[in-house]
Amino acid sequence: MRQSRPPLVRMQHIDRELRNNGYPNCTRVACHFEVSSKSIQRDIEYMRDVLNAPIDYDKKKKGYFYKQHWAFLTSTFLDRHEAEALKATKKVLSQYQCAKN
Repeated sequence: MRQSRPPLVRMQHIDRELRNNGYPNCTRVACHFEVSSKSIQRDIEYMRDVLNAPIDYDKKKKGYFYKQHWAFLTSTFLDRHEAEALKATKKVLSQYQCAKN
């Protein structure tokens, strides 16, 4: 089952991985969401180039990291109804993840 296709949800996941020093890479995130690595690459490029996220790639760890603290604010993308829908979706997905494990 696909967890989610919306880029915003994928970017939130990438942000969470970056904050947790998980060194996410395109292949791993793409597998998690069952999308192409190219989609994840575009998400990361969007975060870096449009949102000015200080994302860099560590060749030794084969993953991305934040070069400095940065706040990913979903409120800049969403109106109130979209934000509420995203919160509800996140809650459902977290319950699915708990049941899966």
